[in-house]
Amino acid sequence: MRQQQTDHGAQRLPRSYYNKSWGLVIGINHYQGGHPLLANARNDAVAFATLLRDLYHFDQVITLFDEAATGDTLMDWLRDRLPAQVGEEDRLIIFFAGHGTTRKSVFDETRGYLIPSDAEQDKYASYIDLRELRDACSWIHAKHILLILDCCFSGIAAVTARVTPPLAQQTLTDAYLQEITRRSAWQVLTAGASDELVDDSGDRPGHSAFTSALLAGLEG
Repeated sequence: MRQQQTDHGAQRLPRSYYNKSWGLVIGINHYQGGHPLLANARNDAVAFATLLRDLYHFDQVITLFDEAATGDTLMDWLRDRLPAQVGEEDRLIIFFAGHGTTRKSVFDETRGYLIPSDAEQDKYASYIDLRELRDACSWIHAKHILLILDCCFSGIAAVTARVTPPLAQQTLTDAYLQEITRRSAWQVLTAGASDELVDDSGDRPGHSAFTSALLAGLEG
């Protein structure tokens, strides 16, 4: 399966809020290294990528499915390609649907990992440490980066995140949207807590419980 990159026009938000909108969408059902197969991760990623293109009109949507979603390819996009292409007035959404796991050290420190399609089972060197992922994203100079993780134990990604208080304004006026999009932000949305397994099927046939709810909310 080849990685895909598509061009599209203006975002759903007015063009003045962002220069360009980017999506990096990963979905893995089939693993090469002995991990259990998933039923709906690829469907989740395909549906989310389609929503970004067709409903939100993202300029660039890169998709990595199954065998295309190797550790090297994913980190190549995060460490090299996206930092070279994404601008300071752009936004980026990274969506991952697949296996995730955690490991606790002798110092009682728990780390989270995403499992790419070519990872070997129980070989953590072949996994993607979430700290490494966040470090890679720190070189992407987008105004806004949103990381969406539909995998087990995904809440570990938010454990060390800096929390900022929300704005008091609740009505989605133009002035409010201008205010919240003016700020630089790194945000994380996860399917579960840091110690939680998540369901690969939900109310919408062919999709996980988390992505079913996510798609319903974004479709309005």
